[in-house]
Amino acid sequence: MTDEAIPNRRSKRRQTVETVVTIMDRMSGDAVGRLVNITTEGLMLVNTSPLSTDTLYQVSLMLPEPINGVNEIELGMDCLWTSPTTADADMYWSGCHIIDISDDMLVHLEQLVKDLDG
Repeated sequence: MTDEAIPNRRSKRRQTVETVVTIMDRMSGDAVGRLVNITTEGLMLVNTSPLSTDTLYQVSLMLPEPINGVNEIELGMDCLWTSPTTADADMYWSGCHIIDISDDMLVHLEQLVKDLDG
């Protein structure tokens, strides 16, 4: 899968995450991956097990530093695609669309994206 083969349909610029932000499944309590980049509309994560495409996940982004006193951002996401990181990978990229987030959590997400933009 090359960048040339996939049209960029994103309306917002992705912000790369330099610190470790673990993504936790709110239903199982298991870690589902580590945040790679994010916008207020979607995110990409890396994980050791591929997420199931066309599947909804209720997750928490576990922030390394609180934002406005909040340590995690809760949201719902739909996994749109997953791909091995390399041909012999034991790691996977997953791209997800944010489909559900409360107004309060959106404020914190917007601040996270702004902070990542520098």
